[in-house]
Amino acid sequence: MTALPDRADRRKFVRWQIHTILTAPVSLLQMAERARELPVPGFLEDCRRVTTPTLIVTGEPALDRVVPVEGTASYVELIRGAKHVVLERTGHQGTITRPQAFADAVNEFVNGNVARPFQGRDGGAESPALHIEVA
Repeated sequence: MTALPDRADRRKFVRWQIHTILTAPVSLLQMAERARELPVPGFLEDCRRVTTPTLIVTGEPALDRVVPVEGTASYVELIRGAKHVVLERTGHQGTITRPQAFADAVNEFVNGNVARPFQGRDGGAESPALHIEVA
């Protein structure tokens, strides 16, 4: 109710979620397998090697009951120059419940990084690139 205070918007969202669940069911087995892969050796070192501008997006700590926001926000310390944005009035599924706020945050981040060059691994300026990886 926090992310979608309007009753009609909530009903529309619920209908959309039901449709999604029915047409693309969740596999708990696949989710468990993916979770086992997360604590990969070298993970911290991998984070330290990231040179691409990075945006960490979370919901509000009190509303995210899936992943502790503090854990996700710690990427800001692990990835040099990473920025953190909190989507207000939402928890873990902010990209779904507040898509416009998410899009605005990404747009602002990308435009801010395109406007000023960033340093590459060798210290020289590189052309910024938006890279989205979907596993």
